[in-house]
Amino acid sequence: MPEEGIGQQVTVTDELPPNIMPEEGIGQQVTVTDELQPTDDEGHLVLQPEAIIDTRERQLQSRTVWEFLVKWKNLPNEDATWERENFAASITSVA
Repeated sequence: MPEEGIGQQVTVTDELPPNIMPEEGIGQQVTVTDELQPTDDEGHLVLQPEAIIDTRERQLQSRTVWEFLVKWKNLPNEDATWERENFAASITSVA
């Protein structure tokens, strides 16, 4: 039986201790989950790519570089990051 609140929609509120500044997103709906991101031996997050959602060309000095907007597993689209072409080449498959 899931714990109370897991999988439910909740509203982010601004009821924070006075020493913590509220972040953007106050009033937005989020889903509560009990899934934790995988970590390495030092406790750093190990991000796993889920999809490439956009591409772009950038001019760096005298050469053109391709970048890919990567959607990470278990993270919202807002946390997608632009990665260089050598990153995309290291991924054998995106699930």
